[in-house]
Amino acid sequence: MSGTTSPDGGHSKEIIDVRTTLANYYLSISSNLHAKEAVEPILALALKLNYRKRLPAIYTAMGTYYLYVEEDSRQGLQLIDQATKMAEEVANYFSWWTALYLSGIFLGMISEFEEAHKRLQQCLDFSLMAKNPIGIANSKGAISMCYQFEGKINPAHEFCTGSIDVRPKKQVMPISKAWLTPVMVPLVIIKDY
Repeated sequence: MSGTTSPDGGHSKEIIDVRTTLANYYLSISSNLHAKEAVEPILALALKLNYRKRLPAIYTAMGTYYLYVEEDSRQGLQLIDQATKMAEEVANYFSWWTALYLSGIFLGMISEFEEAHKRLQQCLDFSLMAKNPIGIANSKGAISMCYQFEGKINPAHEFCTGSIDVRPKKQVMPISKAWLTPVMVPLVIIKDY
């Protein structure tokens, strides 16, 4: 694999592209260890090439590993914040959304509700602007979960039902289905009684 070390970036950027795509897939199924393992071997190369288009995805994968696997919130949030800043600078909206979304969920879990809501609201705003129903559904689901953690059931229910309402009618959405089962369905059932 001499392409991985070419100084001009030859096949190196293609390898980085493939590995960050794989990491994003792993992040979408909450496999944070595998996401980190996908990008860890290319971090130094991406830095050497100053490949700012993909560094946010690498930082996000590494950051979520530290948040959820190592339980090192300082290191994890530091990497996620690097990812969001760089993604904003290079207009990589997918990486920006992903970093905000995953860190927003984590912050809600550790009772940092104000910052969690701020990040998750940005995700929702991006998704609404892009008219992306999956992004809208996932953002609203995460906001609902954050309200649940706060013990605020009424707003949790409002975001929960709003999340269900935006789903495409003829599209199977495995990520949103994952949210519907453990997080939203109990809220819909409880609120209807």
